[in-house]
Amino acid sequence: MCVKVFLNGTESGAGTHVSVATCLLQGPFDKYFKWPFTWTIKVEALNQFRETGNIFCDFKYNVDQSSGQCCKEQLSHEYISKDPTIMNNDTMYFRVMNKQRLSAMAGMW
Repeated sequence: MCVKVFLNGTESGAGTHVSVATCLLQGPFDKYFKWPFTWTIKVEALNQFRETGNIFCDFKYNVDQSSGQCCKEQLSHEYISKDPTIMNNDTMYFRVMNKQRLSAMAGMW
C-alpha cells in the first residue's frame, strides 16, 4: 500500500484542494492477507500542536486482487488556510492506520 498526496489536487480538485489517495500495490506479503481485501484504512492529516483536531477520512476497500485500486479524498486549500494547526511552515503530517487492527488491539488493553 502507498499513500499519495497531491498538494495542488487532482481532477476536480486541481488547484483548489489537497488530494490524498491510498493505493493497493502488489507485494511479497500478499499471500498473508485474506482476500478479498476488505479493510478500512484511516488517513489523518495531523494537528501539529495538539492531540485533537486531526482531519481524517476512511478508505474502504473490497477487492479480489492485490493491486490497482486507489481510493481518493480531497481537502480544500481554503479550509487548510483557515486552520494553521494542520499546515505549519509549509509542512503537513499524515498518519495511516488499519482500522481493523486498531479494533483488535482495543480489546487487549
